[in-house]
Amino acid sequence: MVERDMQEPETTETRKSFKLRMSQVSKLTLIRRIIQLFVIIFLNAVFWGGVFSTDLSFFTSLFRYVPFLSSPRSTFSDSGGFLEIMLGSFMAQIVPLFLLGLVIIISIIIGRSTCGWMCPAGFIQDIFGWAGEVTNNSRQVSVTSHPFLSRVKNWILGLLLLFTIPAAFITDKPTYTLYLQTLGDFGKNPLGFWSLDEFFFVFVPKITNELAVDQNLDYLTNNWLVIIQGLFYLIVIILAFYFPRSYCRYLCPYGALVRPFAKHSIVALARNPTKCVGRKECGECELACPMQIRILDEPYAKISGNGECILCGRCKDACDKKQYGAIELSFFKS
Repeated sequence: MVERDMQEPETTETRKSFKLRMSQVSKLTLIRRIIQLFVIIFLNAVFWGGVFSTDLSFFTSLFRYVPFLSSPRSTFSDSGGFLEIMLGSFMAQIVPLFLLGLVIIISIIIGRSTCGWMCPAGFIQDIFGWAGEVTNNSRQVSVTSHPFLSRVKNWILGLLLLFTIPAAFITDKPTYTLYLQTLGDFGKNPLGFWSLDEFFFVFVPKITNELAVDQNLDYLTNNWLVIIQGLFYLIVIILAFYFPRSYCRYLCPYGALVRPFAKHSIVALARNPTKCVGRKECGECELACPMQIRILDEPYAKISGNGECILCGRCKDACDKKQYGAIELSFFKS
């Protein structure tokens, strides 16, 4: 459902005005795009090293483990996201306490900024979201549906942990073997179906190779799960055109993992109460936010969205372009 009860930001004229202003790239957005491109290029150093016959192993090791979703099974990369490694550790009967502690520390310091500034799946969604904005197709989910949908990723994470954590505590070898056999492909790759990075960098290259290179049409007819996964993520990508970062908002299990800690982050955005004119006179920060945070309902000292803020700075861009300058970077505020 599309929200219509917001005041001035939801009018047609305001949407057109917002689209015009946001199409002008700010320095902050330009820096973020450069970092996103840098990460997506060197995260896939294996691929580029092969293309240019160059040794890029340094970048491969630099981006080996990353604080966002990144499939270790990728054709182009040797990297693995923190959550992939954690779930894989449970299945290998290792309790990843060090990695969990690292996730908590990073989240408390910089929140979910890695989602907004580094994640390849987030960058690809940003491209579709930008296309939706410039064609005036960007929408907002209703204020009643959005909180409910935001909990879906928590349920996904809960199910993943429900099936993986028990494996770490099975002491009987035959029982452990039987458990792995029962889980099947899920046990080998717990996060595979729910990872958008896995879809872009594992699923798509594999399908392309099977159909275009090997011309193996039986691969689809004999793998109904592949068809379901393809259709599912096709819908997710289409939704990103209308609802920016829809996967990050509602489906990303890594977002669900770090959200409780990110809402207490040291680095955050804040509103200056002497400069902010409120929703009735402006409200464009909320229209710009890809995570659909009700920024003007947040405390002035810290914009957290209950841990959903990815620190992308889109709200600050929108505010600065209106020449209010009310949104600022803050530290150690709660």
